[in-house]
Order: sequence, then structure tokens, then C-alpha cells
Amino acid sequence: MRPIRPDQPESVPIWSKATLPHCFNVQDAVNPDSNYYQGPGWYRTNLSISNPYTNGRILLEFEGAGQKSDVYVYCTKVGSHVGGYDSWCLDITDAVKAFNQTIVCKEQFKGKIPIAVRCDNSRDTERIPSSMSDFNLYGGLYRYVNLVYVPSVSFKRIKIDPIVDQTGINSNINVAVSLYNSKNITTNVLITAVIKDPNGKEVYRNKKNN
Repeated sequence: MRPIRPDQPESVPIWSKATLPHCFNVQDAVNPDSNYYQGPGWYRTNLSISNPYTNGRILLEFEGAGQKSDVYVYCTKVGSHVGGYDSWCLDITDAVKAFNQTIVCKEQFKGKIPIAVRCDNSRDTERIPSSMSDFNLYGGLYRYVNLVYVPSVSFKRIKIDPIVDQTGINSNINVAVSLYNSKNITTNVLITAVIKDPNGKEVYRNKKNN
């Protein structure tokens, strides 16, 4: 991996390799003789992007990042998130497209996309949980980060609610979905629901235009 700017030993901070999940308090938080570090920590990598979907979207899915996070494509900030104990998703499609059209993408990064994430667990009494708590607020990308390709319209959430009566014989399944449609595409979307038994045999199929 390489920094966003060309290597200049006198100006570039020291970077060390890390494998996700990663926490920058893995040692000092359990050291009884000193306070653990609270502040920003940076992660970076260069990604090869190859979305198989025409006009599809490129998402970064964070399963957990403590405690406040900022995400950059090269020098462009594409989003932030506050909260260290929930999963969240960020669409980087437009920033990736814009960077792909630059000379620095072709010359310095050889077509790859530089991604940087700033995680910050600095003291903040207004954030929940507050830094006044009696436990450590760890910092870093302490759960996996996934690169996700989706079509221009995709599922955002799927809720399945099985209902079985008292006899255990009669049952219904309610399925509710929400769609991710960042470009507000108005074309009808065909949704097909298929239910299979434990042996993989199809027992139900239904289609609906949305």
C-alpha cells in the first residue's frame, strides 16, 4: 500500500500493516500502568473496482468502527458515521467515478481507488456511550469492512415475519422489503419471492411490480 501523496520520508507518517478486524487499543487498553490512547487512527488501502452491474452502485459496508468515522476516496470526504457498535453502509459510487477520470488515478494509482478511513475515539461527553463511562471506548475498524456491488436498484432491508397458529399446522409468512434507489429510478421493479422447503423444493412463488 502507498500513501495518498507520493512517498516523502520527511513528511509521511509511519504506517504499519494491519489486517481487519483491527483495534488500535488492543494493547494499551489492558495496560494497568498507563492510560489508553484516545484520538484518531487512520486506515488506508487501494482497491481494484470491478462492478459487474451496469450502472450499479459501489458500497462500503462497515460492520463496526469505533467510535466516529470519516471515509475518504482519495482527498474527497464521502461520508461520516457516529457510533461504534452498529453496522452502517456508505455509497462511494460517485466519488469513485469522479476519481477514475483524473490523471492521478491513471498515473499514480494505476487505476486503483485509494480509500482512507479515519476512526476517532477521542473523549466526547455528548456522545453515547459517554466518555464518562467506566469502560474503555475502543477505536479502530474492529469488525470487517466489506466491498459490495449492487444493481442500480437493490434490496436495502428484508423483514420476514413467520406466523404459526396454536395448532402448529396453519402458518403464514409476511415479507416486507425496502429498496435502495439512490438515483430515484422510476422504472417498475419486478420482485420475485420464492419459498423452498428444507430439501430445496420450491413450495411457493409470487411476483410483484414495485
